[in-house]
Amino acid sequence: MLAVVHEGIAFPLLWTMLDKKGNSNSGERMDLFDRFEALFPDVEVACLTADREFVGRDWLSYLLIDPEVPFRLRIRHSELISPK
Repeated sequence: MLAVVHEGIAFPLLWTMLDKKGNSNSGERMDLFDRFEALFPDVEVACLTADREFVGRDWLSYLLIDPEVPFRLRIRHSELISPK
């Protein structure tokens, strides 16, 4: 699910029903964000916030391509994010 937050309340904009248990993979998250960008091409994302299960090398690389999407990811204390 992708939502916009206004005054502390999240309003869902887009989501994908997964035909599986568990969370989405990097490709599914990238597809969802691509849908968002297609629907709202002129919107500038102030910050993408995600919980700890939304990590992955491909996903982080996707967020860092031009134009970069500012993000905050909550991660487990045992995980590290390196610049490479």
